[in-house]
Amino acid sequence: MVIISQILDEVRSIFFKDERIVASDHFFSSGKRKHGSRVYIIIHTNKRDLFVKYDQNGKSDAFNKEYNSLKKINSSDFSSPQPIGLINKGMVISVVNGIPLESLICRDGLDKSIRVLNKTMVLMASFHQKYVSQQSKSINQKLYDEMVKNKISLPKKIPMDEINLGFIHGDFDPFNTFFDSNSLKFGLIDWEDFSEFGIQELDALHFVIITGIIANQSISHQKLYEVVFSNYESNPYLKLLQIYCRERQSPMETTLKLIPAYCDIQNDRLKKAKRDTSDFLYNEFKKRYYEFRAI
Repeated sequence: MVIISQILDEVRSIFFKDERIVASDHFFSSGKRKHGSRVYIIIHTNKRDLFVKYDQNGKSDAFNKEYNSLKKINSSDFSSPQPIGLINKGMVISVVNGIPLESLICRDGLDKSIRVLNKTMVLMASFHQKYVSQQSKSINQKLYDEMVKNKISLPKKIPMDEINLGFIHGDFDPFNTFFDSNSLKFGLIDWEDFSEFGIQELDALHFVIITGIIANQSISHQKLYEVVFSNYESNPYLKLLQIYCRERQSPMETTLKLIPAYCDIQNDRLKKAKRDTSDFLYNEFKKRYYEFRAI
């Protein structure tokens, strides 16, 4: 295929002097998702394994953002791709070993995957703590103003200084979290939505909600809210959130009050990716949140 050959030629320009391609494989993103024009290539050289993300349209600055984000991440909690180089319309990064937790949940079921998921929440809390900001008044005000500008539901009765601000992944879910059963190490990929001054609890909410979606694919959005956020004593999803809150020493109730803001932020992110949110899960979750709070 011509496009693949052209990309490989570009990638060779950032190789070491004695490095050569041994094998490669590629796949295209689904047209139903936000990056229908993307090409992904796994390259095996005689020295290392590389991963190429390439946009045929070349209209997005997402790769530059992710590349620069990866330069700022140096965490022992999660292995992250190492930025190797930027090419025209794409970037080259190292490969993260393991399988997505999404595949683990689908293969083994939630109950058999719970230990790995519990550990993920502990590591997420540790990662956030290492990159927490000092939450100065200026940062809090900037966040507040940005939420107002983007029409994000502001959490009522929560002082802004109760919210943990700092590095967030932005799309921290079982699709982007990897586990290597050989090394017992965790990896985190896809840093395009990274922010240095995000609400860290939103990463935890996102992980728990998407875990619920993966483990309950046949139920309605309305029912899913009840599955994820009700029955405190026996709810595995709330227990995951409790682990995170315990490790951060932050109130569980504070995190739960962020659900409407989380829903608005996710919808805003999807709209920017030109995806239809009119019948999307986050609209239903926000509605159900207020219904449950009224009970």
